[in-house]
Amino acid sequence: MKKLLLTLISAIVLIMPAAAVEAEIGGRWYELDEARHMATVTNPDSLGQQGLSAYKDAISLTIPDAVKYNGRKYKVVAVGDSAFAGCKRLVSIVLPERLTAIGANAFRNCTSLRVVEIPEAVKLIGDEAFAGCKSLTAILFLTKTPPTLGTDVFLDAATHGNYQYINVPCGALSAYKSHWPTYQGAIRERCM
Repeated sequence: MKKLLLTLISAIVLIMPAAAVEAEIGGRWYELDEARHMATVTNPDSLGQQGLSAYKDAISLTIPDAVKYNGRKYKVVAVGDSAFAGCKRLVSIVLPERLTAIGANAFRNCTSLRVVEIPEAVKLIGDEAFAGCKSLTAILFLTKTPPTLGTDVFLDAATHGNYQYINVPCGALSAYKSHWPTYQGAIRERCM
């Protein structure tokens, strides 16, 4: 019985995700998954002030493909919930190629944000990720497969007259229009 109990406890420990570590690296905050060597861009104030203290004065940001912490390399795979929410001065952001997810409210009310290029690896964009981005004029998707969208991802961006197009790769127009009926009128192919 004791051996069975130890085996069960060992199995549970192996299945449970490792505790995440929050760290400031290069002026940005990350939640680090030490077991999988992956990082999520976060904001230490995301539970309260939503981006106002850590990134409030940022005008342009580039999120790296990877970060190093305590001698280990972590792939940046996500922008966390509310990571840059309320950064009213943010005009442009460069997202890493390996990014797979953009969290809920990640860029909510970034009222100066103009153009966003969504990397090919992105599979999920959370609820209201770009809601209130009133200056957003173009969104360029690099993947032919439409990411899964949460609700109201582009809320207000689409209703303030500045919103122009969701640009998708050549040959992907019908896939995007069928997956995103709410945005059909704004989707256009960008063939290079």
